[in-house]
Order: sequence, then structure tokens, then C-alpha cells
Amino acid sequence: MAVSFDVSWDRVHEGARHEKDEEAVLEHGCVIYVLGPHMDAENAVETSANALRVIVHALDNGATAAKGESAGVAHGAARWKQLGRDAEHHKEDVALARLCRLAFSRRPLEQFAF
Repeated sequence: MAVSFDVSWDRVHEGARHEKDEEAVLEHGCVIYVLGPHMDAENAVETSANALRVIVHALDNGATAAKGESAGVAHGAARWKQLGRDAEHHKEDVALARLCRLAFSRRPLEQFAF
């Protein structure tokens, strides 16, 4: 599990993970997977926002780490929670789509730009 997270940590956003996040992965006691519905262009933002809510709920209730397996991206617990709080302030607009992209898209998408 540590190797899987190591290759997936968000290395773009400064402070996206902390040493305690890496320790949580190393010391984990169990793993859960949450399977979501198929996403297409029409429902991607809504589905991603719901996934973000599930992650924040899990972290608020005892989970120690989370990773979006489909995109292979992981953030530290504090970063997931911040993305979740920010998403709650932007229910249905471009800002919500951006937050979901930051949460679940592997970055950088190309060498010199995002």
C-alpha cells in the first residue's frame, strides 16, 4: 500500500501531504474501496463531488488516508478535507468543476503547464 500511495501523492500542491499522512499509510490496519457509478461528461462533476464528500466523511469518521484509484491521485487528510470544504461553497459552477479536477486528476497533465 505504501508504494501505491508513494507514486500517487499530489506533488504539485505544496502541503498536499505531511509526514503524518505517510505514517498513516505505513501503519494502516485495513483498506476499503468505494465503487462509484460510470462517469461521462454530463455527470462527471456531480459524481466527483459526491466521491469527495464520501472521502471527507470517511476521514472525519476514522479513516486515515484516501486515494482516488481511477486517476491514481492521493492527498493528505487535511488537503482532502480542505477540498471538500471548498466544494461545499461551490455547489454547481465552474469552481466546483475545478475543485473536483484538483481532487481527482493526476497533475501535471503536461510538462510545463496545468
